[in-house]
Amino acid sequence: MADLVGTFIDDDGLRLAGERRTYFDPNIGLVKQNYLENRPRYQGIGNYNVEELVYRVQRGGQDAASAIVSIR
Repeated sequence: MADLVGTFIDDDGLRLAGERRTYFDPNIGLVKQNYLENRPRYQGIGNYNVEELVYRVQRGGQDAASAIVSIR
């Protein structure tokens, strides 16, 4: 069976996608790479781990209770 899972697509999967006139856009790798290379720039924009909450309170000025409640 063809592997049609994103960046792991194999030759059979590409052939099947072509037969069904389906587009394949492998740029998700670029998005992931960009995030990993620029992770500090993304601090405080919604990843909601402990470091993010601390950043939002200490650097962003959000009160702790609001930061905690917002992760739900």
